[in-house]
Amino acid sequence: MKNVLFAAAFQSQPLFLCRFTIPQFIVCCLLIILPFFQDLRAFASELVLNPATPRPNDRISLIYTPDSTWKNAQALYALVYRFNEISGEPEADYTQLTKRGDGRFYGDFQVLKTDVFLMLKLFNGKRYDDNNGNYWDVRISADGTKPVQGAYLRQAISLLGSLPSEINRASDFPKALALMREELKLYPNNLAAKVAEIALGFDLKDISEDDYRRRLQSAVSMPFDTTRENDTRAVMRGLNALGASSSAKTVENAYRKRFPNSKLAEESVMQSIQTQTVPDWFLQQAVSFVNTFTESPTAPMMQSAAVATFAQTRRLTDAAKWLDTLKNPSPFAYNELAKYWCRMDTSEERGLKYAFKALDLAKRLPLYRRPPHISEIEWNINTNASLGDIYNTLGGIYLELKRPDSAFAVIKQAIEMTDNTMPAPSYSILASILFEKKQFANALEIASKGIIASGGDDVLLKWHRRAFDSTLTSKKDTAKYLDILKELQDSAAALVKERQMGQRMDRPMIEGKVFTTDRAPVEFSSFKGTPTLLVFWTSWAEPCVKSMPFINLLFKRYQESGRAKIVVIDAWEEKGKDQYTLVRDYMARNSGLYFPIYVDENNVMAQKYGVTGLPMRIYLDKNGRIQYKGSGFTDGLKLTQEIEETMQLLMSERFYAAP
Repeated sequence: MKNVLFAAAFQSQPLFLCRFTIPQFIVCCLLIILPFFQDLRAFASELVLNPATPRPNDRISLIYTPDSTWKNAQALYALVYRFNEISGEPEADYTQLTKRGDGRFYGDFQVLKTDVFLMLKLFNGKRYDDNNGNYWDVRISADGTKPVQGAYLRQAISLLGSLPSEINRASDFPKALALMREELKLYPNNLAAKVAEIALGFDLKDISEDDYRRRLQSAVSMPFDTTRENDTRAVMRGLNALGASSSAKTVENAYRKRFPNSKLAEESVMQSIQTQTVPDWFLQQAVSFVNTFTESPTAPMMQSAAVATFAQTRRLTDAAKWLDTLKNPSPFAYNELAKYWCRMDTSEERGLKYAFKALDLAKRLPLYRRPPHISEIEWNINTNASLGDIYNTLGGIYLELKRPDSAFAVIKQAIEMTDNTMPAPSYSILASILFEKKQFANALEIASKGIIASGGDDVLLKWHRRAFDSTLTSKKDTAKYLDILKELQDSAAALVKERQMGQRMDRPMIEGKVFTTDRAPVEFSSFKGTPTLLVFWTSWAEPCVKSMPFINLLFKRYQESGRAKIVVIDAWEEKGKDQYTLVRDYMARNSGLYFPIYVDENNVMAQKYGVTGLPMRIYLDKNGRIQYKGSGFTDGLKLTQEIEETMQLLMSERFYAAP
């Protein structure tokens, strides 16, 4: 594991590299909810906090002066991310601000006794002001001057780009190292800060390898408080970095035995589960996880994963009995059970029973539990869409039971509830029901809405064409239909662009340079003038290698058009090997590549851009500003779609028009 990741990992949330295998079901569940909470466009403005250096239990007043973009906003919320000394992942809180006659927004909130460091950004219900990626920082002080233990360390870790994506601020590794050293000046026995400072100092080549190993060995050999999770994590990571993994495991097991419900224990179990593919073993561990970590935000998704595995082993009755015994059953798990019952056992009545159970729970309980780092106001605004899948399941079962009116009612309710954002199959069901009732105009209307909302699929397009033809009094008019369809698809594309516009980061380019394989420097400023995709990549990671053919084809297309470009940058190569030789050898083995691969010496630019997993994609607009990020690789079609949609937007004049 890279040492910068080792330093970055001093937080409660585990950092998964691209080599880990995660059960597909859990990934799908995460993909449902996480896109709602990506950082959106940041705007220059001013936030004044008083006192600037508060003490525990103080109240902080806020005065926010928006720029012209937000001057007409009526409701604003200050999102407050509270870090305590132990946990690296913050608790999200919020306070509503009030607009006064001077055009500024006012509010206040209280510092908690456990707070050591705070990060703030503003939210208007759809978009964020995160101070151009820097947020607003507050260190807590015991006496109004000296920061409390952990304040500098938590601020430092927030600058490593390793927090959840919703609070992933602009990275600054040298500043993080300086803050860690400030922490140690005040609190020289802070073991977590000591280990993190050693690891990051080595990664930034501020200390030699011999000094790194000597100091790290000294740090992990010190007596430490075995009841403190922070210190336990520090010792574990130090031992792992020194190659003493068995000793690290001994330390972990001792802590887990004493605190079986701790965050550390939960992470350890999750990491173990994620690498397993044997259904019976996975099922046993998933059930154990749900029963042990009942309040974890991951528990509902693990329940659903367990139901899927029960179904895979043809044990749906056991799945139902198990869910019925749970103290906190997930609506989504019952929804999955309903689907499987209809799909595998053709028992629509049983499926209907569990779909109703899911709907009843969803009305009383959240479909997903709110992760601590997402504020309640964001969660409430964005999670209504989760209910749509339950209504959709119920509608599908009603249709199988020959109860079209009931199916129509629940799916229509789902579409209304989710603000017309249901997937294409929902609109197909409604269109088919209306078509069978010979309400062709209504069927055409709902299918048209579905195409705009979802882009449409083959089934929805079929119902749309059938409804269109059935509304005609004369022969089929293919030319007219194609014109109408193009208008709908253009509207769908415009809606996608509108959503993309709301998700832009709009941060300034981070200057620096990479090198050709002949060691010639290439300045990042040279990428200005044309929308550019930066692909951070490494030769040893399978997802990176598998993504290359798709990147290659897109590179050729953009190069030929001259309207955009792709820059592939090699980073994170194994220490002790010549990076230039590795890149040259890779290019020699892959002579069909249309593009050069640049070298990021010592991972300098990867650190500056907050790269915490590979492959990672950074999208720059024609002015060189950072607008979007993407990471990972699972499917070539999805990768191609992401890149093409984003680059098309960055190439459009509409993107650069004043809001």
